Amino acid sequence: MHVNLNLSDVEIVDFSQLHVVILTHQGSPRALPLSIQNFIAWRKSNRLSPNNSRTFNFMYDDPRVTDEAQYRLGLGVEVNNQEYSLPENMHFDTIPSGRCAYIRHIGAEYLLSDKITYLFNHWLEATENTPAKFPLFFERVSFGEQVTEAEMITDIYLPLN
Repeated sequence: MHVNLNLSDVEIVDFSQLHVVILTHQGSPRALPLSIQNFIAWRKSNRLSPNNSRTFNFMYDDPRVTDEAQYRLGLGVEVNNQEYSLPENMHFDTIPSGRCAYIRHIGAEYLLSDKITYLFNHWLEATENTPAKFPLFFERVSFGEQVTEAEMITDIYLPLN
């Protein structure tokens, strides 16, 4: 299934700076479920549930063109301070404030790639915008076992110069 998008489907928004903790997954995308389990366990042990802390993914690499061993993806959670004990594969970071291209995605996760491809291959050129150095990121607005795939909400942000 292909997602049809137009220039008007993308908004430019001002994202406000946000402090996060990021677990960096490196390696095969097939091993990502284990990283997600570790991330969830850390969140639970620190009482950072999706109900009280925003959830993010950071797309450092494109799995379609990156060697599996080099592939990286960040799993992030909003924090208000740096008073957490972090394992080796986690670090404190900041999502910088600034302009972002924004698309709200409702539905299956596998359709996200169509919207990302549209942003990079069509929207940037058509609008003469350029991506900033900070990676494209998602905010997982509505997700989890109690949400059906059709009800999942993911906000896609592409930081711009």
